Amino acid sequence: MISAGTVDVTLKKSYLGINCLRIYTHGLQGQKLWGGRFTGATDPVMEQFNASISYDKRMWKADIQGSLAYVKAIEKVGLVTENEREEITEGLNKISEEWKNGEFVLKPGDEDIHTANERRLKELIGQAAGKLHTGRSRNDQVATDMRLWLRDAIVEMKTYLTEFINVIINRANHYGWMLKRDLERLTDLNLEFGDITGNSLDAVSDRDFIVEFLFWGSLLSTHLSRWAEDLILYCTKEFHTGSSLMPQKKNADSLELIRGKCGRIFGNEDKESMFDVYDTLSGILRVAIGVLSTLTIHKDNMRQALSSDMLATDLAYYLVRKGIPFREAHGLSGKCVSLAETKNCQLSQLTVEDLKTVSPVFDKDVSAVWNYDNSVDQYSAYGGTAKSSVMDQIKNLKDWISTL
Repeated sequence: MISAGTVDVTLKKSYLGINCLRIYTHGLQGQKLWGGRFTGATDPVMEQFNASISYDKRMWKADIQGSLAYVKAIEKVGLVTENEREEITEGLNKISEEWKNGEFVLKPGDEDIHTANERRLKELIGQAAGKLHTGRSRNDQVATDMRLWLRDAIVEMKTYLTEFINVIINRANHYGWMLKRDLERLTDLNLEFGDITGNSLDAVSDRDFIVEFLFWGSLLSTHLSRWAEDLILYCTKEFHTGSSLMPQKKNADSLELIRGKCGRIFGNEDKESMFDVYDTLSGILRVAIGVLSTLTIHKDNMRQALSSDMLATDLAYYLVRKGIPFREAHGLSGKCVSLAETKNCQLSQLTVEDLKTVSPVFDKDVSAVWNYDNSVDQYSAYGGTAKSSVMDQIKNLKDWISTL
């Protein structure tokens, strides 16, 4: 149900046969990256449905590489001490060696590579591991890890493609030109982290680089399929070859497999799909332009829809400033939300005495947390959500579009 200024969402038990009211429950206390508020056990079906460790464990190196860089960054801004940074770095390097040597042991609670590495880090170094996640969401890790992994994969892919082109040059010249274009396009997929992203929300949700890579792979597959088909043609009777089943032909299994694998990549690409995509996107864009150009913003309704629950992360940051590791602070903040729900009151209506039942570090200065404007404006880094940062982003976009 959607109403003016608010969105109401009702979760039902019938979705995919899974108890959706339990999708985000806490499971083993303190082990989930998103735990703290929730109690009970995650539905086993959802646990398996949500897990990605079976395939994303191949990003272990990228995940550790990103964390090694991140701990240096949070040390610079005073969120970890030099000793803690050294502890975390040593632990991450130990985990890296375990992965390299095939000694890393996955456990049932390891739903993805980020959870697995963080769990192991805590086993190795204790509470200091909880500080590694300060200021970084799992979406940050996913986006960064995929870029790091794909960057290395592209380097390897370029090596193979360059070698193939060299073979073609030595044997013939015709196919080398289309593969040259493929190599140039692959080089253009720049994942060198050469600059700061312009918007923090876009940075963690962007998957354009994957789409571009898949398109590149589809085009390369077309070229390789064409190459394989030509060689298959050259293996037919007309070119004086034979086959174990059909005397008139002799097709190399390798070439037929290349064509089959290529079909797996580019699927059902054809003119009809091209026209359909064009028509659909043209309609979507025209409607979107109309919607956005006539949209009216009701600021008062938006403010009235605000709830102090939205400041739960700010409450966690309050605890971080008191010296509590972020992972622990995150869980304590979730318990405060649960306490407010139990008492049937807003999070901001909990007394200091109420909050002290969750953690003794809460004090009267916690009242400063309940300010929505300050909550938004504290993220004043480049690409952040503070008004000053947003205005800079708007100016940058205007400057860019004026050059087109």
